[in-house]
Amino acid sequence: MWFAQINTSPSKIIKIQAQYANVVDEVKALYTDIKYTLPIPLKSYIAAQFYTNSWDNSNFANNDLFGVKVGASHKNFEFFAAYTTASGSEGEHRVFRGVGQGAYYQFTTTTKTAGVAAFEAGTNSYQIGMEYKITQLDGMIRYTSFDNPEVGKDLDEWTLNLVYNFPGSLKNCALSVDFSVLDYEDNDKDATDLRTKFIYKF
Repeated sequence: MWFAQINTSPSKIIKIQAQYANVVDEVKALYTDIKYTLPIPLKSYIAAQFYTNSWDNSNFANNDLFGVKVGASHKNFEFFAAYTTASGSEGEHRVFRGVGQGAYYQFTTTTKTAGVAAFEAGTNSYQIGMEYKITQLDGMIRYTSFDNPEVGKDLDEWTLNLVYNFPGSLKNCALSVDFSVLDYEDNDKDATDLRTKFIYKF
């Protein structure tokens, strides 16, 4: 496998990232994103991302994913909205998302499913959310909808993430709680998911 990455900030308000991967005899892929911080008093930004790939297997369709995201911050709160769209038609191969289970990054990511449904061919995904930081508490709530052209595969996912950072003598400790609600078009797959972690930072 060959991999290369570039991160650059040509100015204080523009950040650009690009990655190229070549999984020998399997797929070649390119990813890029750009984030532009708007020069206005309210802290706000707009970002775009693009995945493209070329499969070595001629039976796989070469599909792309494009995403946009906007956000604005006020005091301890950030509000954001995102949209991603994968090209292709029902039944075609998904967009290559990278190597390994951690490679799910895109603007409509979630906790339980990691937003992997956004990479399926012909899928349009939407997300709105709010993040807040108050003293020792960090929290985020997101609603994400994955509109898959294949019957029964649509998914609406609610995600709540909370992290409490202990003060004083326990300042190296934190407690996280992640709660997800999955509402599938195929109701047999509906589920809830609760995850808790105790974190100690050395």
